[in-house]
Amino acid sequence: MRKILFTIFAFIFLFIFATSTSAQSNFATDYKVTYNVLENTVTHVNFDVTLTNQTAQYYASSYSIQVGFKNIENVQASDPDGKITPVVTKNSDESNIEITFNKRVVGQGLQLPFTISFDTKDIAQRSGKIWDINIPGLAKQIEYNSFNVNVIVPKFLGTPSFIKPDIGKFDGTNLSFTKEELGESGISISFGDEEIYIF
Repeated sequence: MRKILFTIFAFIFLFIFATSTSAQSNFATDYKVTYNVLENTVTHVNFDVTLTNQTAQYYASSYSIQVGFKNIENVQASDPDGKITPVVTKNSDESNIEITFNKRVVGQGLQLPFTISFDTKDIAQRSGKIWDINIPGLAKQIEYNSFNVNVIVPKFLGTPSFIKPDIGKFDGTNLSFTKEELGESGISISFGDEEIYIF
């Protein structure tokens, strides 16, 4: 009987991330994502995620997240009971990160917070004095209860010359966006207004 229950839990959980509307009603998902662009153009990405159980019958035993970056390194994950060893699968355009939780939260309204982080060189590109930062968009945003993004850039870059969507709040080193502000579009930021060429 226990094996059958586990199969049902895993099946329902997988359906959450296969955009099943019935499974979405079982869990609410809130994201806080930070992209910290470093001076060497490596970006440290941190996902703080909270799953809220909407039912008294089910729990999530694992979680899978697909990111639009082919090259990711130093992948780490944890939940309230400690570190988790992530399983990373890469294809030509993106990477899939799967984790199995240490902690299982059973009970309506109870929450399971967890963190996934990694480093990538696929976000920031530098060409002379020009820096371009490009972050993929959020597909199927209706599946997320909230999705807040904070982009941290090196202070020496100064004020962006271009921001898309041009609604982010820039305070000198940080740009922040909500799910509603992002829509399904990505984030593009450029710094610098001149390039030097040697002929």
